[in-house]
Amino acid sequence: VSEYEAYSDTQHGSRLVYYFDKSRMEITDPLSDRSNPWYVTNGLLVKELITGQMQIGDAAFQPYSPAHVGVAGDPDDDLGPTYASFVNLLDAGATSTGTVIDATLARDGSTGVDGRYAEYGVVAGPWIDVTAHSVAGVFWDYLNSSGVIATPDGLQAGPLFEPWFYATGYPITEAYWSQVKLKGIYTDVLVQCFE
Repeated sequence: VSEYEAYSDTQHGSRLVYYFDKSRMEITDPLSDRSNPWYVTNGLLVKELITGQMQIGDAAFQPYSPAHVGVAGDPDDDLGPTYASFVNLLDAGATSTGTVIDATLARDGSTGVDGRYAEYGVVAGPWIDVTAHSVAGVFWDYLNSSGVIATPDGLQAGPLFEPWFYATGYPITEAYWSQVKLKGIYTDVLVQCFE
């Protein structure tokens, strides 16, 4: 759904936004250079859903409650974490690079450790100094993967994301294992929130 939303730091007092399942694309300044790769940006929707602070200007926010909407899984999942589950985890310490991830997150926001998740062999990838969080290795591999991409010169092989944080933003939490309902079946899922 595309619409104009109030945004105080623009010439018209609004910005054009387009919502997707887990993200929001924005054109904050329609009069800026359209050839700039940051002309259209992905907003900080996930951060807003966790904190309840909706950005309505460069430094202006409208307070709401954190979202009790599932981060992953079926809409009727009553077990997996919601965005509100991460409220107290934004400042959690980073997992050291190379450490096997066996941390867990419950819907109520409580964390723990479950050694059976070590069997998946997922390790923490690099630490990102901008947000002081590590990126799970499997997510890091995806964010730095290559494939066939559309360019002005036609289809070519290249990085899917350039730079790697272009589509997702930086990590704002660590990665946690949870049980999430997917297609009616509770399944082990690794979740991590990015801007």
